[in-house]
Amino acid sequence: MSLLKLCSQFLLALFFSFFAFQNCAPFEAMQGESIYPFTNKPNFYSDLQVVRTEVDDLKRENFVLDLAASWVLDPAQEINYTILYSTLAQRGVCNPTQGTFNNINNHIRAQCKLPVVTDLYIRLELEGPNGVSEAREFRF
Repeated sequence: MSLLKLCSQFLLALFFSFFAFQNCAPFEAMQGESIYPFTNKPNFYSDLQVVRTEVDDLKRENFVLDLAASWVLDPAQEINYTILYSTLAQRGVCNPTQGTFNNINNHIRAQCKLPVVTDLYIRLELEGPNGVSEAREFRF
């Protein structure tokens, strides 16, 4: 047998075996998540940044929080904010920070001094006009 005939028979057998072992199940599209995180328009714009620093010889830590927030539809609208601090073992590890943002003042700096913790939870509550509210939780 010539080498050409042998190669063509091999390729023909490979071609038929490829079609014989195809998956005949119905096609199912993959379900993926959207890369866009919002499913609907947010009511508030907010940005919370936390810096952790050591403050004394007792190794207490100082958590400094910078918060900026505003009402999306009208940045001049007043919104109330509350920042709550807790750990897995205890709630209210620092005094809550509360206040009101408006078009002149939409930024605050707050701090929480604690012994060394590995699980600080910060809950940010925002309340806008007509009772519209939103809560976000962060872990540090």
